[in-house]
Amino acid sequence: MRQLSTLFVIIFFCLTRILYGSFEKRGIDARAEAMGGAGTALYGSFGHLYNPASIDGSGTHAAGFSYALPFGQRDFDSFTGSFESGNLPFDRNAGAALSWQHYGSPLYNETSLYASFATKVWGKLRGGISAGMLKRHAEGKEEQTVAALNLGLLAALSPSLNLGISVFNLNRPGTGSGNEKAPITGSAGIAYKPLDTVTLGACLEKQQENRISLKTGGEISVFGHLYLRAGFSTEPSTVSGGAGLAFGDFMGDVAFIRQPELGTGSICTIRVSF
Repeated sequence: MRQLSTLFVIIFFCLTRILYGSFEKRGIDARAEAMGGAGTALYGSFGHLYNPASIDGSGTHAAGFSYALPFGQRDFDSFTGSFESGNLPFDRNAGAALSWQHYGSPLYNETSLYASFATKVWGKLRGGISAGMLKRHAEGKEEQTVAALNLGLLAALSPSLNLGISVFNLNRPGTGSGNEKAPITGSAGIAYKPLDTVTLGACLEKQQENRISLKTGGEISVFGHLYLRAGFSTEPSTVSGGAGLAFGDFMGDVAFIRQPELGTGSICTIRVSF
């Protein structure tokens, strides 16, 4: 019965063009996803999983954890852990990160491990690279492991304006007997702070064989500790919202994403700096 239910959900997701294929770029940061998924030009929690260049050389370390439950379907939930270091002895402008993600159920699942590095390229422009090992398992089939490569650029043009671009699965890793290729996904985005308490973000994302998706949203800080967020995206159409709490070096965030046909999904993230 469980297998039949899972098969029905897979078919339904495919018809609505929302089901993730093998090793697709997934939204896992509650802050960015509450802002419509516009994470390409944002610094912050799990930023290197939206743009490898977002790891800064701030001199601090950070560890984070994310849990995503897409549209209430536990067969497609994901766990992500991340560690970032902005204090590398050989380059004071560089930062590095390690991340691990597990997605899926016993019937079908994917696990990825990425190492990321970013440094100043020229002036206010940073460049970043992520290299990863991706493992796919399907019930009754042999596990498969492939390598993936992601690149990004991020320019902090001023304290209030960032521009970013990223490309994921640049080498198009292939799996399965038919050598199924993971789609290249490119995005270009902007983050703008018209006020110290307000952040606006937007990006255009293009995945092979899909239409361009617009992702946009905003964040407002209340009393310095509470953050309220909202956003929307197209292709597929979603609306999102969420909140975050910051206390010293601790940050906790939650996001809710609503899709008309599939319902509401959620993402929770926590992050500690030290």
